[in-house]
Amino acid sequence: MRNNIGATSTLAGVRPADQREQFAQQAVPAFGFFRTRVSDLLRAGFRWADQAEGFWSEYGDRFVAAEVKVPNWDNPRPHFRWPVVVAQAIEVPAAEVWAAISSAGNLERCHPFCAANPVHQWPGEQSRDEVHYLNGRVFERRFCRWIDQIGYDLEIGSNGGKPSFVSWRIRSVSEQSSILTIAVYPYPLQNLPAVLRWLPHHLRLKPLLSDYLSSVLRGFEYYLVHGEPVPRDHFGKHPWFSRFGCSGYRK
Repeated sequence: MRNNIGATSTLAGVRPADQREQFAQQAVPAFGFFRTRVSDLLRAGFRWADQAEGFWSEYGDRFVAAEVKVPNWDNPRPHFRWPVVVAQAIEVPAAEVWAAISSAGNLERCHPFCAANPVHQWPGEQSRDEVHYLNGRVFERRFCRWIDQIGYDLEIGSNGGKPSFVSWRIRSVSEQSSILTIAVYPYPLQNLPAVLRWLPHHLRLKPLLSDYLSSVLRGFEYYLVHGEPVPRDHFGKHPWFSRFGCSGYRK
């Protein structure tokens, strides 16, 4: 009975010095094991991220092409990762969509965040123009591939900055309908390891970029269906390119 009482008192924290020392010696390996398990989990996470990075490098563009059925897909920027792809069905023939996206200065008529679209050279693979956004930002577009009736590839970025890569593609669905797709390989975060890039990409970059691309595509649909330029900020304001940030509505 006395021994049992003594054991209970020790568990309650009433220990002599030698018992405290014994407890400390037993606790250190326990915490050491915990540290080891955490380290193992972290290392496993990094290995998974590296494998995912390699997997996407080899198969990612193939999956994008299959998902949206993009014709003539040929990615000239294999080092870019995690493209953001948005598509819009438009109830007009593919030839009319091509006429809209291939005309000089088309963003002034079809882009809800574009204030001006000055053209330096047009059309073809050496085309160059500028996108002047409503909030004063200016990006230059440099075209590197032009596929008649299908789409084009380009680089876009601020003057002197690192460009992102963009593909525009048209797919005919029927004689009177088509799908316009924009795939963007954004430059920000490209040089970060996948394990560090995942959260900002999926929580910030991808949602805002998808929202922006959706508004652009809907702007082209508006122009093609209504036959008139899309009003500025027509589908809601955007924090990157609207004059007064993200306050506003979305239709």
